[in-house]
Amino acid sequence: MKKVLIAVVCLAVVFAVSCSNSTKKVNDETVLPDEDSAVDDNVTNDDSVSDETVTDTENDENISNDGNQSDDIITNDDIVPNDDDSIVTNDDDPGTCILNADCGNGSLFCKKAAGMCEFEGMCEIKPEGCDENYAPVCGCDKVTYGNECAANGEGNSVFYSTACMSQLKKATIDFTYSKNVIQEEMDGKVSMDLDTVVTDLLILSTPAVQKSGSIANITVQFKGASGIYVEVKLAFQTDPFSLPQDFELKKSGSNLGKVMTDTGSTVGFLTGDITVTEYETDITGKFTKFGMSASTLAFTE
Repeated sequence: MKKVLIAVVCLAVVFAVSCSNSTKKVNDETVLPDEDSAVDDNVTNDDSVSDETVTDTENDENISNDGNQSDDIITNDDIVPNDDDSIVTNDDDPGTCILNADCGNGSLFCKKAAGMCEFEGMCEIKPEGCDENYAPVCGCDKVTYGNECAANGEGNSVFYSTACMSQLKKATIDFTYSKNVIQEEMDGKVSMDLDTVVTDLLILSTPAVQKSGSIANITVQFKGASGIYVEVKLAFQTDPFSLPQDFELKKSGSNLGKVMTDTGSTVGFLTGDITVTEYETDITGKFTKFGMSASTLAFTE
């Protein structure tokens, strides 16, 4: 009996041990499914894929933004035709222009401000039936017209408001200047004898002088209401000093008689002989006395 009990106990122990081992194996198998579930985390990766899909969707939205940008370009293209329309407008209606051809219609011309022949103008209708009032102007084509209306009627703007300098027969200059402690006096003019009219430039500038060694560079300007002025520049010899001093005005060099419009365009040059008859300066170098004259000057473009 005792032996039977011992045998039963031993069997019980063996059975308990085997059950314990089987439980550990089951646990091990349970661990493996856990690892498998970790692999199942690919579902999470699938989620990340879906996130990437969202990113792609956002990219798709960016693509739609690109579409907006293309829309902006289309809008800019819309602006370009508007500019083209402004050019078309010049063909039939007043608008900005450079040449008469920009205005299209033969009844229009490109009118520019006086002296601004090379700049932008506005298309205007050519006038008809101009009066015969003689107030000569030089057109941008360098042809003399009886008045501004006549120039515009031929499709030309006014270069300056006198006969063209190409019609100059001769020009003369007489100028005197003096200054003392009490007063300053200045008198003179440039007189231009054209084919049909005499033009005098009466408004004078105070003579300016800049010294460089023994040479005094003198500048005097003569202005008028005709839209042009004459600027005379001379290089006067101060050492050795002598009076009178004679100069030859040329198209280039230190002795010039430049004809310009009030807007700064060069018309041409007065050429010929001119004489300085008076010359005095104070200790600061400013003129106290100056005079010059020319009896016959020609015009050169």
